[in-house]
Amino acid sequence: MTHTLAGFVLAEAALGLRRSRGGETGAALVRTAWLTSALANNFPDADLLLTPLTEAPYGYLLHHRGHTHTLIAAPLMALCALGLGMLYGRRHQLRPERGDVAFLFGLALVGALLHIGMDATNSYGVHPFWPFDDHWYAEDLIFIVEPLWWIAMAVPLSLSVIHRRARWALWGISGLGIVLAIVTGIVSSLGLAGLMAAAVGVFFWARGLSSDGGRATLAITASLVMLLAFATGRSVAEARLLTAVDGAFAHSIEADVILSPEPGNPLCWNAITVSEERGDLVLRRVHVSAASTLHPVGLCRMPFSETTTAERASVALSETVDLHFVDQARTSLEVLRQLNEEDCRAAAFLRFARAPFVVEQDGDVVMGDLRFDREEAVGFGEVVIGEHASGCPGNVPPWVPWRAEMLAGPLPREPRHDEAFDR
Repeated sequence: MTHTLAGFVLAEAALGLRRSRGGETGAALVRTAWLTSALANNFPDADLLLTPLTEAPYGYLLHHRGHTHTLIAAPLMALCALGLGMLYGRRHQLRPERGDVAFLFGLALVGALLHIGMDATNSYGVHPFWPFDDHWYAEDLIFIVEPLWWIAMAVPLSLSVIHRRARWALWGISGLGIVLAIVTGIVSSLGLAGLMAAAVGVFFWARGLSSDGGRATLAITASLVMLLAFATGRSVAEARLLTAVDGAFAHSIEADVILSPEPGNPLCWNAITVSEERGDLVLRRVHVSAASTLHPVGLCRMPFSETTTAERASVALSETVDLHFVDQARTSLEVLRQLNEEDCRAAAFLRFARAPFVVEQDGDVVMGDLRFDREEAVGFGEVVIGEHASGCPGNVPPWVPWRAEMLAGPLPREPRHDEAFDR
């Protein structure tokens, strides 16, 4: 839904720019542009067709957001979208000139690249520079379903479309974000108030604009402002968390901080710290407030799952207005390194796992990723490895594991300020 809305906004903005330069924007071209852009903004997810290349569950974990989410594949995605868009246009009496085709291809190419960029904003990650760089990239800015993005894009578009059913559909998408926030209960009262205020503010701002291109520009501007707000919140939350961890865990070497915000609320964040501590990989789940004066951490509503496959223990730290350490999970790094070297299933899974852990469950050895661990049984984020597992998965992509440095050996430890002073 989000990628489709982004395609519509991109098409309307491009058409507005074309009109401002005196270009032709007849009804057939407008419809073709909207369709082409929507398709291009979704086509990178065609990598779901590649998942059968590798046995489940590795196929989805390793191929989704893989080869089709790359800069080198974006032109191919754009050509596929252009081809389908042109077929639609010709059925609706579109007689494109060379400039029209170039316009539509450019729109499709930007759309495919936009999809990759948007996917990079959450904690899952993408590999945009394959085959030259196989590392993961994730900005940890946006929750996987962000109602503010729906509001920022759907509300201005609703005032640009002609057909009543399309207008009601766009309003419905905006309202759906607010309804989901209420029904799921994972958005705080302040976050919910912010969603409603954003919807009203964007509506009246968009209604005051006279052109469809201006409304598309508003949608883009509102989306960028939203990203800036979450980027600011993330930066503050991460800094507060790292300061607290550095002060509380003297022997901990931080390798990563995985952050995900409460939907619609850049002040509340869920975090998983990934640390090396005395030969163990330690994962700590933490709630963080980026503005404790306005929104103490106790008011944040998006909880971690209370049931997990990972074996968790409490963290002996008191809650503050900024931070609440929920629990922690430990895995021996020696075991993890041995499995990576000797077990093909473990090595394949570690190309995906950003917060890996290993447990024994009902006689099986299970490896998981705490980011997606939401049940006691083996689920989306876990695989069975060891002697009870099936054969080696085939066609494993060359992704560099998130924890490659840890798997290679102990992390270098920078001296703390008090240790340097003691020396």
